[in-house]
Formats: sequence, structure tokens, C-alpha cells
Amino acid sequence: MSVLNVSEVSYFRIPLHNIPFEEFPLQISYKYAYCRFFNTLMLTEQKQDFNILGVYDYFSNEPIADYSVLLNQEWLFGEVLSFNPPLRKEGKWGTIGKQPIGSVDIRLPHLKFGKDSWFYLKDGVYHAFAGIKSTKEKVAHLEWSYVYGENSTKLRIVVELLKLEAKRQNLNIPLSEWELIAFKVLRSESANKKIVDEELKQIASTILPDMLEQSIYREVSPELKGSVAP
Repeated sequence: MSVLNVSEVSYFRIPLHNIPFEEFPLQISYKYAYCRFFNTLMLTEQKQDFNILGVYDYFSNEPIADYSVLLNQEWLFGEVLSFNPPLRKEGKWGTIGKQPIGSVDIRLPHLKFGKDSWFYLKDGVYHAFAGIKSTKEKVAHLEWSYVYGENSTKLRIVVELLKLEAKRQNLNIPLSEWELIAFKVLRSESANKKIVDEELKQIASTILPDMLEQSIYREVSPELKGSVAP
């Protein structure tokens, strides 16, 4: 049976060993993050399917082997569209459990896109042409309809952890420091070893701003998590 069988929900352990936490302005350090991953094919009547990734607000320094501890945990940030997770070579994500997709309570998230005009997508129909007109105020807390990969997922984890810690300590991290952090996270990934520094800095400056502007998930009202505001 395929690791990414569309009839299953998979739970993964994301290694954070490579992240240079000791070089960041706030002292946090974890070795593992955890996530839920599934495909929408069995949940909608759409011909085109999408992968959905949710990273839990749960971390450890020793690897857990039983996914059941995750089931009552909240998300670190809202569920997002995702490419397939890395399952081979250095940095691969470890599978720690699976469930039949029909046995899991899944609510497909609303996702946003826009700049001058704002739209949201729902019900697993995540094509731009299916966008529903809204306002920035009503969709601001939603996740973007971007597709996350390994780089953006790990960077987002670090950004959210630092945002939480900075708020706890009532500290402000300047943009220049955020950009350096993002570069260091990307530079630490073995998959990026052939990419020159300037290109990584450009990638960081492209994906970082939307992460910084995103609402802290813990602070979003329960009824609005993953849903457009009425």
C-alpha cells in the first residue's frame, strides 16, 4: 500500500535537527515537529485533487512513535495546500501512523488569495477561477492558497515559533533579522546545498512577508479558524 494512499490520512514526524536555533535571537529549540497529511480526492467530487497539510502545535526533542498523542492537539498555523512530503534521503519525514480517511473528522479549510481585490476558496475546490469575492477584513486570518513544500513548511514552523515567543516576551524582531533567520533556515537544508546564497536570500524575501503578516493561529476565534468571516 502506498505511503500516500488517497484513502488514508498520514501522520508524519518532521526533523528539525538542521535548524540553527542557537543562532536565532530568541532561545527556542526543538528536534521534531509533527503534521497530518491527506489528499482531497476521496472527499470531493472534483477531478483535480489537492494535498492538505496541517502542522500541529506540538514539538519534542525525542521522536514519538504513537500518533494518537497528536489527535487532540491544535494546529500551529492553519492547514495549507502542500506538495508531497519528502520520504527519501536526508531530511525525510518519518511516517508515524495512518488512519482511513473516512474515520477522520476533516473540515476542508477556506483559503484566500488577492491583493487589491480579495477572494476565498472552499470545499476543496482550490482553483483561482472558483474564487468567491470577499473583503480583506473577512479573509485576513485565512491561509493563502499557495502550495507549501519542504522549505516553506520548515520556515513557517520557525517563523510561527518565533512569533509566539516574541509576543510572550513582548519583543520586536526587525525585518532585517527576520530575513537573516529565513536565509539561515533555507541554507541549513541539505536539498539547497547547490543553491547560491543570493538565490536563497531572494527566495526568503519572497515567501517571508506573507508569513509574518499572517495571524497567530492561537489568537483566531475558534469559529473563524479555517473559515471566512461572516
